[in-house]
Amino acid sequence: MRSSRPLLYMSLLLPVAVSPCDLQAQTAPDPFGPGSGASTALPGITVVAPRALEAEPTDAASEKRISGETINARPIERPGEMLEATPGLIVGSHSGEGKANQYFLRGMNLDHGTDLAIWLDGMPVNMRTHAHAQGYADVNFLIPELVQQMIVKKGPYWAEEGNFASAGSLRLAYLDRLETNVVQGTGGSFGYWRALAAGSLQMGTGWLTGAVETVFYNGPWSVGDNLKKFNGSCATAKARPTTAFPSRRSPIPIPGIRPTRARCVLSPTAAWATTARSTRPTAVTRSAIRCR
Repeated sequence: MRSSRPLLYMSLLLPVAVSPCDLQAQTAPDPFGPGSGASTALPGITVVAPRALEAEPTDAASEKRISGETINARPIERPGEMLEATPGLIVGSHSGEGKANQYFLRGMNLDHGTDLAIWLDGMPVNMRTHAHAQGYADVNFLIPELVQQMIVKKGPYWAEEGNFASAGSLRLAYLDRLETNVVQGTGGSFGYWRALAAGSLQMGTGWLTGAVETVFYNGPWSVGDNLKKFNGSCATAKARPTTAFPSRRSPIPIPGIRPTRARCVLSPTAAWATTARSTRPTAVTRSAIRCR
């Protein structure tokens, strides 16, 4: 027994004799880099508050104001897709290009706009009578870069929105002037090309804003859409002094100024469409001139 005690003491002292360097080598490396976890600098997080325009109070919980910055921050292939910034709204492509979208809001099929009232600067987009649907709303003439805001109202609670607002309404407003002139081009798959030029010119106390857009697109089909869209917009905003009832939406940053507007939109669209009974393409040409 006496001879085994020194061996026992040696076994108990061996773990204590391990050097600190050996223990450090066995420690797992810090995933955030050198140094202890307490002193590791994590990447910063930026929290952005709602834009001033979107933070303005609304008349009801089912009403929402969406700024043009939010709309243009979304990837948009077709003009109708920018309307999907509306919570619960789905905008689909019914049968190719050159035709009004199919709208779905709160699970309801709104056809081509029968129950969804759409306005642009006070001009109704819905057509009172159309072969496809009453209230047919073709928004392919819209230019997303010119949109300043969109006011969304869901539900049949506003009589001023008209007969086509059974499920809701969308009121879009164009900018009266651009801060900087825009010239851009876009290319993509399936023969997608888009060119846009827009700008503003000061005329006296007002502004003249114009935009020209060209789009070509074939689509992923055996018989291509052969879409050729030439779109244009021209608007004037003349400021006049006023001290009473200031405008809630004054894009001209001059105190006490309320603009008066005149707008004209020319949007001819030419596309090739095919029918279910024949693969022979049929030329379809649409043109719309809307003035206010």
